[in-house]
Amino acid sequence: MEISLISFLEKGGFLAISVFITYLIIRLEKRISELFQFINARIEKIENKIENFEEEYVRKTDLFADISGWRGDLKSLSEKIEKLRNEFYYLKGKFETECKRKEEI
Repeated sequence: MEISLISFLEKGGFLAISVFITYLIIRLEKRISELFQFINARIEKIENKIENFEEEYVRKTDLFADISGWRGDLKSLSEKIEKLRNEFYYLKGKFETECKRKEEI
């Protein structure tokens, strides 16, 4: 096969091979450019979707910032409710003991 290729090149086949290789390179460049266009179109669609999500929905960081403020408020409210509950049970127990003392008298 190598001998036939060499004899082909000697008879002027070098021009034919160079034209064929040039054709393959140009075809490959076109395919690569089409591939890049396809990839760029997909990237653009994804970026548009991300922008739409950011406009339509709340960002995660914003949501956590809002909730973190509420956590502190809920904690202080829970502490106040617990304090009120303890005072209520204290007063209830005190009232019941006073009622028992009055009944004994």
